[in-house]
Amino acid sequence: MPFLRDLVTVETARDALLAVAEPLPATPENIEEVALADAAGRACAEEIAAPADVPDFDRSAMDGYAVRAADVAGASPSAPARLRLVGAIYAGARGDRPLAPGECARVGTGSMLPDGADAVARAEECRARDASVEVLAARRPGDDVVKRGSDLARGARVAGVGDELTPARLGALANVGRERARLFRLVRVAILTTGDEVVPQGQALAPGKVYDVNSFTLGALLPRFGARVVIRVHCPDDREAVARALAAALPRADLLLFAGGSSVGDKDFLPDVFAAAGEILFHGVAQRPGKPLLAAKAGRALLFGLSGNPASCLLAAYVYVLPVARRMGRLPPLAPRRAEARLERAVKSPADLHHFVPVRVGADGLAGLTFRGSGAISSLADADGYVEFPVGSAGAPAGAPVVVTFFPA
Repeated sequence: MPFLRDLVTVETARDALLAVAEPLPATPENIEEVALADAAGRACAEEIAAPADVPDFDRSAMDGYAVRAADVAGASPSAPARLRLVGAIYAGARGDRPLAPGECARVGTGSMLPDGADAVARAEECRARDASVEVLAARRPGDDVVKRGSDLARGARVAGVGDELTPARLGALANVGRERARLFRLVRVAILTTGDEVVPQGQALAPGKVYDVNSFTLGALLPRFGARVVIRVHCPDDREAVARALAAALPRADLLLFAGGSSVGDKDFLPDVFAAAGEILFHGVAQRPGKPLLAAKAGRALLFGLSGNPASCLLAAYVYVLPVARRMGRLPPLAPRRAEARLERAVKSPADLHHFVPVRVGADGLAGLTFRGSGAISSLADADGYVEFPVGSAGAPAGAPVVVTFFPA
């Protein structure tokens, strides 16, 4: 197989991955009932309608007095309408009788309106006079009234299959009294780092050794956007060990992320191991950094061979892995935030590669370059997004306008 010879474009790689990323089937083993407090960011697996009007009563939108609009139709500061005060209704309580013509009741924001009232006279437009109130402004029916069903009418859709449970949508579910919801399970991710040079934190570094970075960056990123890490394994640079780790992870994970071992060195075994386990989708993308990106499909699972260099590994996870994970988990695509900035320094871009350039945008609108090399995680730690120079671009001079794609928050 022509590994790293026939490079695919960034667009081809993205399209190929999304074409084969299969959303979780709507089968019982992929659906679970979850308490609303634990449901944020998950994908809904049921259609949920409002069982009743929300709110289920007319209520005041302001502090003031519940009135009959007809009683104050011509009210003004020079000719106030005088109404008899018959009580007060506080939020959470119900009036003990309907309003008769010429009467009003004190209400606060959120108070239930008594029967007969169809408007609210604002407190600042009224004068209290012992057992009466002078209203200084005319009111029309519905003024400063939150009508029954104005938030959600009975039977209205609250959430549906595939909707992400954002804070606002969770609020809507809480507003109709739901305590739990049926959700698709989280996509299961295996993170498998490779390399004899990689050692865990806490050990003293011997010459030639480096600490594990990739399992922490990948393990921090995926759970923020709808996935769950179920396996973390480190593999030595041994073909059989890598193959065993893959075979053990396949039954338990939907997405397998290998960090390191995807290039063409003597100890880069992933291409052969992936080919034996499933179908290679591509090996090599015309991009910088991260050219040796490898992807394969084995059954329903997707396998990634990411660079062992920390900056390249994490950038590829943002660009390729996150969209796949969300599609598999039935979550909507992330909408990246983009903004225009100006380059602080000139960028030279290889014309035959799609160039991702990490930047940090200052208050002055300048995009400062942060890339210190594929192996330097500070390249991304100091960045808040990246600029793309497509194939055929030679880069741009200092001060040139560019579009920054920000990392998702």
